[in-house]
Amino acid sequence: MLSIGLMSGTSMDGIDAALIETDGTPQHLRSLGHCSIHYDPEFIILLKAAEYAVRETKGNWSAAVHGYPNAVKAYLLEALQIPKATLNQRLKALSDYLETVTTSSTPLSMTTVVAHSTYLHATVAKTLIQNMRLTPADIAVVGYHGQTLYHQPNQGISIVIGDGHALAQALQITVVHDFRRQDVEAGGQGAPFAPLYHQALSIRDHKMPLAVVNCGGI
Repeated sequence: MLSIGLMSGTSMDGIDAALIETDGTPQHLRSLGHCSIHYDPEFIILLKAAEYAVRETKGNWSAAVHGYPNAVKAYLLEALQIPKATLNQRLKALSDYLETVTTSSTPLSMTTVVAHSTYLHATVAKTLIQNMRLTPADIAVVGYHGQTLYHQPNQGISIVIGDGHALAQALQITVVHDFRRQDVEAGGQGAPFAPLYHQALSIRDHKMPLAVVNCGGI
């Protein structure tokens, strides 16, 4: 079967997509292709502001959604240290950006940011399918990690944004998502697939024993 994996890391610089062929055994595991897209500078700010909102509420999603507009202001002033006199100008520029890339009536909102993030994941998946000269019907499943905003597995909290249903509708492919939160709730560290993949690679390539170091968010 063919599957596509989507990853947007905590560095928030863009999205990677990889096409994998496997029959479920380490002996038949091939990486067939990949592609990436970079986030627009405006969207990076909006994502970082979303991260700021969730962090300030210590993982309270509903409070972060409600306070997102104020979080954007705070992020611009405190993290980016823009002059206060330019705040309204910068806010308008971010709102105008979202109006050009979405159809939302409330552009400067967490809901709009989630929707646009999902749209960009659909875009990179479609690009990979086209580049590989395939069709959606050729792909059995898409693994959709989503964008991590807050990750405290020891507290049983992992906030990852992305609309799996909307992505499935856009691609017309079965989508597996929300696995990070579910893994944390089950007592894991929120990365259930990476160790399995690394193990399969090590078995396939006869590289046992093996230690894997994951330097995320750099």
